[in-house]
Amino acid sequence: MSEEGIVGAELDAVHLEAVDTSYVRESLRVEGDRAIELLTQTASVTTRHFLFFKRTWRLTRHGRYTWGRSPDGWKIQDVDVLNESVRRGAE
Repeated sequence: MSEEGIVGAELDAVHLEAVDTSYVRESLRVEGDRAIELLTQTASVTTRHFLFFKRTWRLTRHGRYTWGRSPDGWKIQDVDVLNESVRRGAE
């Protein structure tokens, strides 16, 4: 079996149980057709492998997002990740 087949089989055995994401805006500066947003984003993913093994991963990312206004609305033009951590556990 190829490596891709093995990984696919392993992922098939994992059940995605819960996903949660949120963010806290620390600042927002708008200058004409451009906006700069500083925020902290948190996300967690809980998986279950078979019936017994449950694992939660938590991501925290602090970043600067630059938005630009276009005819289609506001769109992210650039992201500068200032700090990021990933750890196991719910909190």
